[in-house]
Amino acid sequence: MNKEIKANIIIEVLITAVLCFFINGMLSALLHHKADSVLVSNLFIAFDISSVSMFIAIITALFSRSSIRRYNAVGIIVPGSRIMRQLSRLFRRPFFFGLLLGIAVTIIIFILAKLFLTLLGIQELSFAVYMILKTVFCALLGAAVSFICLYAGMSDGGQRTEDT
Repeated sequence: MNKEIKANIIIEVLITAVLCFFINGMLSALLHHKADSVLVSNLFIAFDISSVSMFIAIITALFSRSSIRRYNAVGIIVPGSRIMRQLSRLFRRPFFFGLLLGIAVTIIIFILAKLFLTLLGIQELSFAVYMILKTVFCALLGAAVSFICLYAGMSDGGQRTEDT
């Protein structure tokens, strides 16, 4: 990967992280603005994580696809692994790519969050702690999903052939 591609990926990943940080922070603040604390039941955690993960993954995949096409960057990276080639092929359908990525993230994060909260015996979080955790989580999730989408979209998953 050359410097221009790396710089483009870094800029888009940072922009996605900042947008996810602010947008999800504002939505969470609007939903819980009068609450002193937020109950962290199984249902609430599942709904919160799944809605955020699905939204971020699907929207990011769609915007990443348009960005990659705008810069004519489809297939400019040769993937090193079979998994990356499969992700690149799946990225041809960005909505389904985002949906599957959102489902995978939801399952992983729900298990980790529930395990963490159960081990620490946490039943509710103060509003401030919830907002800090939520906004940081959304920024990290947005950055990770954006990187995966951009890399998968720029990878050559059988879309073109290399001359040997």
